[in-house]
Amino acid sequence: MNVALDDLAHAAAISSKNVKAGHGSVAVADVIENAFTQLVGRFGEKNIALRMDVADDLPPVHADEDAVYQIIASLLTNACNESKQNSDVVLTAQAHDEGYVLVTVHDSGESILPEEQENIFKRVYSETGSGLSLAKALTEESGGRIWVESKHGGNTFNVLLPTNHANVS
Repeated sequence: MNVALDDLAHAAAISSKNVKAGHGSVAVADVIENAFTQLVGRFGEKNIALRMDVADDLPPVHADEDAVYQIIASLLTNACNESKQNSDVVLTAQAHDEGYVLVTVHDSGESILPEEQENIFKRVYSETGSGLSLAKALTEESGGRIWVESKHGGNTFNVLLPTNHANVS
């Protein structure tokens, strides 16, 4: 419940400051490190290993820094909540095509059925709280795209963020 309330508080704070107006150059690697540091304790409580693989040459993205943090924190929190004890969660970040950064979070949660994959990002999908819907809204507001790929043994949440003003279709 506290996580859901935190998500709503973050959403209100970010919405009120107008995410588009806050766009600038954001060092994604630093934001990931900050989220990792803030959330690693939650993973430890469930004995889940949280690993990162962030490219050294990761370009900055054109977005609001608080929004990028909330996107990453929401995906990591979801991964922690959905993963089995004594499992791994892996976050990767790398340059993707021309002008984008791809951030992925792979968990060991129960596979999401194809017909449920769009619903996973809706607020009314109660099992995930508002974190994933917030991540989707902030990603789209930043000119990016978010989606999930699901296979037996886990899910991979993907976020594509622009390094320039291009929009992802």
